[in-house]
Amino acid sequence: MSDAPPSIEIPNRALFRTAEVCDLVKVQAYVLRSWEAEFPQLGVARNANGPRVYRRVDVEQALRIKHLRLVEGLTLAGARRKIEEESTPVGADSSM
Repeated sequence: MSDAPPSIEIPNRALFRTAEVCDLVKVQAYVLRSWEAEFPQLGVARNANGPRVYRRVDVEQALRIKHLRLVEGLTLAGARRKIEEESTPVGADSSM
């Protein structure tokens, strides 16, 4: 089985509203908000009018989180640890 989430066509834009992210990722808004609490790097910015907006990288990360939760069966904490491990440089853990 592949570790990569299924390929989703993400529009080529810089920012997305919450409803657009939910449509792309196929989750409810409350789920996305709960992921924000567990994944501080899941950046949420507010534009001048106040609604939440997400960057393209945030949409990609939300897709990765969903894959880890539903396909690999990890908890949110387990998914967070796995994403942190993936982003840690290879030589960072060596203590000599």
